[in-house]
Amino acid sequence: MNIYEKLQTVRVALLEKSLKKSGKNTYSNYNYYELADFLPEIMQLMATNKMTSTITFTKEQAALTLIDIEKPESQIVFTSPMASANLKAAHEIQNLGAVETYQRRYLYMTAFEIVEADILDVTQGKAVPAAQPQPGKNTDPNWCSPSNSNMFVFDTKNSPKAEIERLWQFANWNSQDLPGYIQNWAARNQIPEMNDTTYAALLKELTSYLQQIGMQFETIPF
Repeated sequence: MNIYEKLQTVRVALLEKSLKKSGKNTYSNYNYYELADFLPEIMQLMATNKMTSTITFTKEQAALTLIDIEKPESQIVFTSPMASANLKAAHEIQNLGAVETYQRRYLYMTAFEIVEADILDVTQGKAVPAAQPQPGKNTDPNWCSPSNSNMFVFDTKNSPKAEIERLWQFANWNSQDLPGYIQNWAARNQIPEMNDTTYAALLKELTSYLQQIGMQFETIPF
């Protein structure tokens, strides 16, 4: 088999494994896959099919390379834009480790077609709040935040997209990385077009991640 046949063989075999989600987002009430939920199975299936993988990181992107052990020159590469992490009151190496772990998780999920639908399921059928007029939206990332604090305060008058933008700035992430992050998230969750409902789901996931790596929130409105 060539490397594409091997990859497809592993993908199909994973479907028969009945993978269980051990991650729990308590704020938006959905489960998600941790690396440990699928990586051991992937490693075993790749070994059986004589494949291996490597992950590399640069300032610009993370890359997962699948390699055919029988023909090492035969490779498939999956990439994702790399977001910088510089959270307030958090150690630099902790931020880096958290971001790299997240990138590993999403790269393997992309490569092996591991789908998470729960993020959207929890928002389907719920009323979507009307977007606030753009001229009056709050764009200050430090709005109502205590001085020199790692605490973010949500502005419920803002649209979900506007709050993502403020939260991204508050975390001191590069604003140029945000469009790519949103695009990748939408593609990963098979969303053809973002709206207030899907932006709200993304905001919930982003908030949960930032809590895990040390950011504090005064009140979480979901």
